[in-house]
Amino acid sequence: MATLGLLCLPGQKLKDHFIVAPGELILLSDGQGGTTRQIGTSFAAPLVTGAVAMLHQRWPWLKNFPQETAGIILDSAKDLGAPGVDAVYGHGLLDVEASQSPLNYNNLVWYTVQNAR
Repeated sequence: MATLGLLCLPGQKLKDHFIVAPGELILLSDGQGGTTRQIGTSFAAPLVTGAVAMLHQRWPWLKNFPQETAGIILDSAKDLGAPGVDAVYGHGLLDVEASQSPLNYNNLVWYTVQNAR
């Protein structure tokens, strides 16, 4: 990749706004009743789109908050490569399951009300 100039260099913000998703050996219909395996970003993009659609189905109000939606997808990705956001994998690998439960329950604050009427 470095020879193609596709790496994000320090100071560039692109790496802060991307993840990777499976796009190799994706099992697809061959159109004749069987299956075949294909590769390419054309197969990765629908996985990310589907994860966003699932978020919006589960929490419809997120449709009005695209930055927060993107943040959930990015922050829930599985870290790959160098620790943290890096120039090759960005935030990491799309994790659909993690994106569907974006709360860190260890950080929740519980309030109790006394003398509630």
